[in-house]
Amino acid sequence: MEALWLRKESNTRAVILFHAYTGTPADVRMLAQFLHRHDYAVYVPVFSGHGTPDVEDILASSPEAWYEDAKNVLSTLFEEKDFTRWLPSDYRWAVLWRQN
Repeated sequence: MEALWLRKESNTRAVILFHAYTGTPADVRMLAQFLHRHDYAVYVPVFSGHGTPDVEDILASSPEAWYEDAKNVLSTLFEEKDFTRWLPSDYRWAVLWRQN
């Protein structure tokens, strides 16, 4: 299972959706598509151990790993070239500060 990333140049806002325990991005696909149709860029990652053919894979992971997955998603989006344009102007300083 791969992450879901819906975006277009005209998007003015961005949203990260996280699936639930034992879930996958397919669980929130309809919400992601709805938000995307309403001018949101949407990213839905796959947590470690999820979305694999082997159900036991989820047991080999942990909440700590999923927390790290979430932090990595944020880092990835902040590295996205145009991500700062989706943030309200008063939040942009935090992104610019973080990048330095």
